[in-house]
Amino acid sequence: MILISLILSVFGCILLFNSLIGKWNIYFFIIFIGFFIVSVGIVILFNYSFILKRNEEIRKSAYQMQQLDQVYYQDLEKNNLELRKIRHDHKNHLINLKQLISCEKYEDAIEYIDKMIKSSSVKK
Repeated sequence: MILISLILSVFGCILLFNSLIGKWNIYFFIIFIGFFIVSVGIVILFNYSFILKRNEEIRKSAYQMQQLDQVYYQDLEKNNLELRKIRHDHKNHLINLKQLISCEKYEDAIEYIDKMIKSSSVKK
């Protein structure tokens, strides 16, 4: 890109110098225009390939983000399921305690609470 710009600048200076001294060489002008068109085409091609490469990087990044989001939501779903299980167990424990207390089985209720404290499900 820099080389093309330098060559175009040199051609431009030569063309300007020739126009100032009045020597217009038609062949030089045709070569300059041809080189200019080819140079512009090359610049457009480089920019197009850069844009394609950048779009591919963006697509890859979006895919990676989508994969991370999917893993995150799977973890949320797993945690939600575990929380529902814990709530269900907790509710059943409370129902059992209520039943024991309503039947005035206080010693059994205290034993049940002690077993709950020692169990691993309450520790989780």
